[in-house]
Parts: sequence; C-alpha cells; structure tokens
Amino acid sequence: MASTSGKIRVLVVNPNASKFMTDKCIDMVKPTLAPDVEVIGFTSPEPAPTAVEGNFDGVMSAAAAMRALIPIAHEYDAFLVACYSDHALIRMLREEFDQPSIGIMEASLFAARTLGNRFGLIATSKRSKAMHEDSIRHYGFDGFCSGVGSCNLGVLDFDLKSEEEVLSIMCGVAKDLVAQGADCLTLGCAGMTKLKKAVEDAVGEDVQVIDGVLAGVQHLSGLVRMGGRTAKSSIDHDLEMAEGALKLIHAAGFVPQATHSREQAGRRIQEPLTNPSLNQQNILGMILVLHQNTYQEREGKDIAGTMATLGQNNSNIPQSSQVDPAQAQGAQIPLQTFSLPQFPPQAGALKALTLTSDIKLDDYQTLLSESFTIPPLPPGIESLTLELFTLGYPVGWLSQLADRLPNLKSLVIYSQLFGGVSEESQADGVEFFKKLPGLRALHLLDVFAQPKFFESIGPYVTHSTDEESARRGLMFLEINYTVQHSDPEFLGKIQATELSSLVGPGLVTLAFNVSEADVTDDPDDPTNNTDKSAEEAAKDGVVALNRTLGSTLVKALTDEGTRPRGLRVLNSTLFTLTTTQLQTILEKQKALMVLNATLEVDNHETFKKDILSILPSLEYLEQVEIVANPSLQFFLAIQNIKHKAFENTFPSASEIQTLGEKCKRLSSFKADILRSSAMQTIEWEKKDDKWSGGIKAAKTELKITELE
Repeated sequence: MASTSGKIRVLVVNPNASKFMTDKCIDMVKPTLAPDVEVIGFTSPEPAPTAVEGNFDGVMSAAAAMRALIPIAHEYDAFLVACYSDHALIRMLREEFDQPSIGIMEASLFAARTLGNRFGLIATSKRSKAMHEDSIRHYGFDGFCSGVGSCNLGVLDFDLKSEEEVLSIMCGVAKDLVAQGADCLTLGCAGMTKLKKAVEDAVGEDVQVIDGVLAGVQHLSGLVRMGGRTAKSSIDHDLEMAEGALKLIHAAGFVPQATHSREQAGRRIQEPLTNPSLNQQNILGMILVLHQNTYQEREGKDIAGTMATLGQNNSNIPQSSQVDPAQAQGAQIPLQTFSLPQFPPQAGALKALTLTSDIKLDDYQTLLSESFTIPPLPPGIESLTLELFTLGYPVGWLSQLADRLPNLKSLVIYSQLFGGVSEESQADGVEFFKKLPGLRALHLLDVFAQPKFFESIGPYVTHSTDEESARRGLMFLEINYTVQHSDPEFLGKIQATELSSLVGPGLVTLAFNVSEADVTDDPDDPTNNTDKSAEEAAKDGVVALNRTLGSTLVKALTDEGTRPRGLRVLNSTLFTLTTTQLQTILEKQKALMVLNATLEVDNHETFKKDILSILPSLEYLEQVEIVANPSLQFFLAIQNIKHKAFENTFPSASEIQTLGEKCKRLSSFKADILRSSAMQTIEWEKKDDKWSGGIKAAKTELKITELE
C-alpha cells in the first residue's frame, strides 16, 4: 500500500486530461501539508476529456482514469478526485478499493457546513450550476445553501482568459452570494484553486473561502490517521444485484458471459464487453439495430460497436439474435426521398440514428427542390450518421434535422458534398452546426465542401464562451480523405487551408488522415472497377498536401487560443510537414500517446538525426507511424536497394532500443514511403521489453512508365 517512508500518501486524481490543472492543485496544496503527508498528482490519460463539464464528460473521464488507476492503486493510502462534481469515479474507487476516497465537492461541503451556517457555491457555467444544485440536494446540504452563482465560464477559460478578467467575474459572483447570506464560499472548480486568495480579499475576512482540494487532502489524511477504511457490506450487496442484472442481460442475448467479481475488476474495465457480429440486415423499411458503443484505440478507422438486427421481416435472422424493438438503441433508415418516416412509440429508447441515401441520381436534383417532412425524433438520440447524400440536402433540411436532435453528441458524415453548391444550402449547413452546441465528436469521411464552409462552422465546433455560440467544443475530430489516383485534381478539391479552423482547445483526438483506396476481392465491389487503366492500376499508396499548407496546422496546434490542452492522439498524415514543423508542434503537444505524421524526406542522414532528437520529448508516446513524402532525389536514391538509403533513414535495431529507453512507453514504430506497397517499409514492435522487426521488402513491383 503506502511507501516505506511512513508518510500518508494521498493521490490527487484529476479525471480530465489537462495536466496543467493537476500541477496547479499540487503546487497550491503542498505548502499546507503536515510533515507526515505526501500528495502525488495523477492526470487521466486518453480518451479522457480536457475538461469535465457534464455527465458525458464525467463518464468518459471516470472510465479512462480507472483503467490507469487499477495497477497503481495499492501504492496510495487515499484518493482525492479533483473534479468539483458528484463524479462517478468516486463511487468506482469506493467499490473497488479499501482506501478512503472523496471528491473535492463533497469535501468542501463538509468543511463549509462545519465552519459556517450558510454557504454559497461559485460555479463555472450555467450547466455546472444546475448540476451542483442537484448534487447539493443529493448530499443533503440543500437546507444550508444560500445559493449557487454561475461565472458563465468554461473550465478551460481559467487558463485561456486573462487572470484579471476571470478574477473580476469570480469576485462579482462571490459578493452576490455573500449578499444572499453566505458566510462560507466554496470554489466550484479545481481550476479556481490559484484564485482563492483574491476571492478572500474581495469578500473580507468574515467570510470563509473553501478550496475543495485543500479540504479534501486534510479530510483524507485525518481519516487515514484514525485507521479509517471504506466499508464494503452495502457495496457487496450492490455488486450482487449488478451481477444478477448482467446475467439477465446475457440471457436476453445482449452480451457474452463474463466474470464480474471484484478480484477481476481490472480486466472487467480494461476488456470491454462486445457482442457477436451479425451479417444479415433487412434493408426494407426501417431497420432497428442494437448498437453497443465502445471506444477503442484505432488507426484512422471508425469506432464501431456490434449490431443485432431487429424489426419487421426478419425471419432470416436467428431467433436468438432478435431483440424486442423497445430495447433497440440504434436505427438505420434508407431514404429514397428527403422525408423521414414517423417513428413508432417503441423506438423511444433510440440512441443512434443512421440516415442513408438510397436516392437515384436521376431523381436527386428534382428532390432537392421539393418539400419534405421531418417528424419528431426520439429525444434520446445522441449519435447521427449521414451517408451517401452525394449532392447535399434541400435548403432548410439540415437545420430542421438539428432542431429534432437537441441532445446530439456524435456526428458522422460520409461521402458527400456537404452544404451543397448554393449559398442558401451552405448557410443551412452552417446553421446545422450552430444548432448542435453539445456536439463532442465529429467524423468527416470523404466530405467535400465549397470554399469558406469549414471556416464558417469553426466557431460552432470549437470551445467558445460567446453568448451566441457558447459550447464546450469537440473532443474527437476525424477528417479522412480516400486518395483518388485517377483524379489529378483530388488534392485541390480539399479546402486544406480551412480544415485547421476546426481545431480547438478541447480536442483529445485529432485526425487529418489520408487513406488508400479500398480494394477487395469482391467482384461486385464498385471500388474494384475493371475499367481502370493500366497506369491507374499500377498506382497505390497515398498522396499528401504540399508542405506549404502544413503551416496552417502548425499554427492551430500551437497558438494559445486554439491549441488542444490535452491532445493524446494526433494523425496529421494529410499534411506534409518538415521535421522542424513537427518539432514546433510537439513542443506544445507533449502528452501525445499516438502519432501518425507525413514528413518530407530529402537528406536521409539529417532526417534520422532529427527524428531521434524530437521523439524523446514525448513522455507518454506509445505508437508512431512516419509516412515519408520523398523529394525526387531521395525517391531515386531508394530505388537502388544497394545504396541502403531507406535503411539509413529510419532507426536501426540499436537506435530503436535507445529510443525505447528514452520513451519508456513506446511499443510500436512504423515507417513507409507514402504507404506504398511497392516500397520498403520498416516495422519495430516491443513485446516483453524486447524489440523485434526491421526492414520489410516491397509487396509489389514498382512500375515507372515515364519520368518527365
């Protein structure tokens, strides 16, 4: 458990991914510690959000934190959850471990009730104000609360805005609460810690200002001294009930059997339950599917849950796989017009909706000008996919759809000219995003748009406290383009200079990816066009934007107003960067765990030296892919394998070993030439602390018909 030093070790757990908040909490609390107390900071890893400002963020951050805490929990005597809320992680810690656990909100309320008669709470935003009021009632302190005042700020604003501006707002709220009768004030965010003294000066010495981090550390250290442990009898009873419920769920065919004992808590969390996939789907009428959303690490691919088909005309599906429509969580609807069907009452539990265009190309243009109807949709829908609407939507269709989906958090748009071609349809596309303030995940897959469109939606998908467009912004952004070798204007159709306007402070995962064209063995697959020319068939791999366009991405990832504060996954393969540009980015994005980058390669000796000096700055780095975009000189050099130009460009066995010693979490390093199968590749993988791999020969023969 605790170290042999004899000190009480309190782990201050920041469930979000913003390390600067953790550091500020630790720096503030250290001078107040007793000699026998030690505090250690913990910042939640990806895919935790950079700030917790709602229930969605709370669940995401709790799961991410718990996965990382399980292996190290035995090293600490107590846990303080440094998020000012009734955070799910608090109960998870109490269920799984014996050490005392508390959140900074609960600790501050105990202190306020002890030190005064009435307390007031300084909240960050209107959303948090409502949540805090509910939590105060839950804790049983509502009879002692004189009010909760909102600063109308987001959590990240305490770092983004000037200290003078933040202090002015906070002190104004504090004075209002004192005027309402509060003799104690609690600071409703860990990010407010450094501002405690200024609030005290504003309200005077007769009012106690309580910081939850300070109160929590003192509360926990006192409990440890008196030998306090977390009682388990009621929790064990709850676990038995939960296990019974899970068995019932399994019996209904939702999830496979699994062990749910506390002893296997680590595996239970680290290995998410999945359902067996079914291939049969009835595409006639409305198709209901049971969709279990699971987040998992991926390389440029959509996160996909498993599905079980429901609905009418499903006699071709095994009876054991059918589920009561009232239990369905997702729906897929093929549309032959832009009017949506009326949803039946039993579809009220839907969480995910996929709309797929089945509109004939000859009819498309006519339908764009015809009237449409969008009836009320199930209010619980949080995920929307729009696919294959090649030519866009009728004017007003998107904004009306947004009105029907007030709780949307995740959006996937696939294969289309979004926003259409007219100014009216583009304006409707912008209005669509404006009406989705809760959007946290956006996936644009082969989505093109007219100039200025992406720039126009930027303010509505990034963090903002503006009164008109206030929102937390995206946590997950993926933009992927499938290379089209047959189209010489392919890269020119991408609004490259605008894409970086979608980058904001809240991002945890960012992907600007370019992928190879899909090729399968299915003769009916339209991607396997037998009419391809010989020249086209000889091409493979990807292409990337010119390095001059990389400067827009560098600016977005490093500028104080736009740079993500907790970015863990970065895929920038659509943009060609120089090693200097990459270094500039990584100086601001040191928390990366996964890095995929297209880099310009000219001089192989200089390139290798740069890579081996840049990557060690990333403490948490686990996976790297370098997509080399060669200069003509380098391209010609690697054609002659005897010159070993490729081999001398990337780390050797000894060099990858040295790099692994500096980047202790690194387990995978891959490099290639524009992902071409006609070129050599290099793959290093670490298993059981040993590196293996090396140069791999080209899979196909490179065909060069003519060099101009």
